[in-house]
Amino acid sequence: MIFKNTFREKVENKKFTISLEINPNKKGDLQKNFQEIALCAPFLDAIDVTDSSMARLTPSSFIVASEIQRKFDIPTIFNFTCRDRNILGIKSDLMGALILGIENIICLTGDPPVHGDHPNTKPVYEINSSGLLALCNNLSTVNHKFFTGGVLNFNDNKKVMEKMCEIKKSAGAKFIITQPVYTKNRIDFLQKLQEKFSLPIIVGILPIKSWRIAKYMQEKVVGITIPVEQYEKMEKLSDSDILQFQIENASTLYNYAKKLKLSGVHFMPLGQGDKIPQIIKNDSK
Repeated sequence: MIFKNTFREKVENKKFTISLEINPNKKGDLQKNFQEIALCAPFLDAIDVTDSSMARLTPSSFIVASEIQRKFDIPTIFNFTCRDRNILGIKSDLMGALILGIENIICLTGDPPVHGDHPNTKPVYEINSSGLLALCNNLSTVNHKFFTGGVLNFNDNKKVMEKMCEIKKSAGAKFIITQPVYTKNRIDFLQKLQEKFSLPIIVGILPIKSWRIAKYMQEKVVGITIPVEQYEKMEKLSDSDILQFQIENASTLYNYAKKLKLSGVHFMPLGQGDKIPQIIKNDSK
């Protein structure tokens, strides 16, 4: 029996989607991930599995995606980087993913190993994310072909972001998931990009749960920018108040993205999937 890719159907038919990002731990224990998914499953159109994000070891993303898809009967998306494999390895793993019925993919260049938990590992990077998009669109099996997505980082120069969208669409991206958004202004801009390039854009939402994480994201993570007024406000709050403030803001952004007819939202809860029902509880139909 062939698994029905309802995530692809909804994106292609311009229906709003909700996806959840999970980060498996390095020991391969998926129980916490399963608990998080179970809490959110009634709302989800897809579950996204990271690929050793920040160059920190985790189990193979498409293998974990296959197990989740089998267990929950919800479409999965697997992240796949160019960092750790040569072309032969990339093609081999991608064919394996298709045989397992995992069709939705996010193509990434990948964070440099020097910043992760294996700093002496030699990176490969035979191709970048655009090359990977093109490669995926030329691969298929008897029953499966990829539904390819890319990631959009934020840049103060809007022309740069427009060029990034143009490059990814030309390379074969069928949808885009953005880095976390914290203001309505950015959603306004994303809506214009979606219209200009006729490219479905799914808005990333990451509620920050502590000052330590806010500081780390602002100073260390490329592509994520917290507005100055929000950053300064969080500096004065307790961690519990930061989380509540972020949940309220995430709910506002979720409803705004839906109102503007973006293609969906992509929640990155960092192990706080139990907060997702709270964020979308006031969904404005």
